[in-house]
Amino acid sequence: MTGLSAGKVYRFNYYAKNQYGESTASQILTIAATSLPNSPTNIVVDWTKSTKKSLMLQWSAPLIDSEYPISGYQLEMDDGFGG
Repeated sequence: MTGLSAGKVYRFNYYAKNQYGESTASQILTIAATSLPNSPTNIVVDWTKSTKKSLMLQWSAPLIDSEYPISGYQLEMDDGFGG
C-alpha cells in the first residue's frame, strides 16, 4: 500500500474474488501509519567482549523523530554459504 500519510489511522479489510463472485470481507485491520526509523550507524564488533562462539556488537541508535519509538532491532546473518 503506497500513498499513506504518517500519523493518520487507516482501516483495511479484504476479500477474495473470482469469476463466480467474492468472499465475505475479512475482519477490519486498523493501523496507524508512521515514518520508518533510520538505520543504526557506527556498527562495530567489541572484540574484548566477544568469544569463539559469540560476538558483541555495538552501534549508535538513530535519532528518534517520531512519537513511535524504536521497539527493537533485528540482526540478520549470512553463514558464508548463502544461508
